[in-house]
Amino acid sequence: MARERLFDYQPLPDGTPVKEVNRDGEVTGRVFVSSAWNTRERPAGRADGCDKWLNRIVVSETLDGANNGKALAAPTGTIASSSPSSRDVYIIHVDEDGSVIEEFTVPYVLVPKSAPVSAGLETAFEIWLSGEPFNPATTPVAELERTCVPFGQL
Repeated sequence: MARERLFDYQPLPDGTPVKEVNRDGEVTGRVFVSSAWNTRERPAGRADGCDKWLNRIVVSETLDGANNGKALAAPTGTIASSSPSSRDVYIIHVDEDGSVIEEFTVPYVLVPKSAPVSAGLETAFEIWLSGEPFNPATTPVAELERTCVPFGQL
């Protein structure tokens, strides 16, 4: 049986774009940059998304702001890896100084584009935030979530 695709996401050197999108992955709101996030296990009783979820993402309009707010998404220590499809992710929007502007939860989060850097390490090229489930006909959500489920359980 194949194992779940697990890796540590790292941000791009100039920050990873974080975009508010609709179910088709089209930008409908703000575009932020992030240089820090942490992870958690999918809660018991949930079967949606992947087994490992992004937990908290610090976002800002600028890389300096994102870097200054990094401590707000310190590693949780629970797991080191995440998967491309997460639910109920806590977003911390910070200003240039890293001070909190607002905090909110996004029901659907997808890392639609990433590339391996080394064994177990991938660079996240962008992160999508959506208030509605991603459309499998117009986004890579189905393909990405299949990498989370052991073969034979699809």
